[in-house]
Amino acid sequence: MTGVSRGIGHATVTKLLDDGFEVGGTIRNSSTPPSWSSSVHLEVADATIKTETEAAIAQLVEKLGGLDVVVANAGQGRSGGVLESADDAWFDQMRNKLATVSYLVNAALPHLKQSANPRIIVVGGITGNKPEINQGVVSATRAAQINMVSNLAAELAPFKICVNAVLLGAILTDRQRDKFAKSGSNDFDSWAAEEVKRRRIPFERFGDAREVAALIGFLASESAGYITGAMIPIAGGLGTT
Repeated sequence: MTGVSRGIGHATVTKLLDDGFEVGGTIRNSSTPPSWSSSVHLEVADATIKTETEAAIAQLVEKLGGLDVVVANAGQGRSGGVLESADDAWFDQMRNKLATVSYLVNAALPHLKQSANPRIIVVGGITGNKPEINQGVVSATRAAQINMVSNLAAELAPFKICVNAVLLGAILTDRQRDKFAKSGSNDFDSWAAEEVKRRRIPFERFGDAREVAALIGFLASESAGYITGAMIPIAGGLGTT
């Protein structure tokens, strides 16, 4: 799994460990490695660099003895509308949302073909279906990512590899807390309530990273062996109205 150091990645590793998986993941630097109650195999790699992803997968496969599930969880967003975003924003988001998935899948594919229950799970965003006006580049590349997952599901169906996407809404992670820290507000609960209201989330709350991890855990399980090409929103109703 890519991007395991915090937030959804960290919560997902915890869930997979609880479910009995032996887990490996990538982090961007080793200065503050994350910790879990059980051992996790970690490799330092930048998911946007093909050679680093390939090397990390090779090392993890050697340590794990094989590969059954890969979770693509890399890709920080950038705010800005379509017209105001410079070229570097577009290239950055294409690397983060598309290249990272391609590099991971291609590196993992030979090993997944040898698995009895192979899974590819891409962590995407609801804005790929319901774009936000101030998230133009992110929304466009998320839409392309959804298309990519759909195509991968069809291409890999002959190998019985399940390929699915989890489409995030507003999930309370460190990134949201970073936004709060920059907001100038002194009351997190009040700030969160205003954000929920501004984004018109029907459930009237942020999602929890553990809820996302539970969905990923199910898609990784043997019970999900007939689910492929699914784009599953986990957004508290966001995007339905």
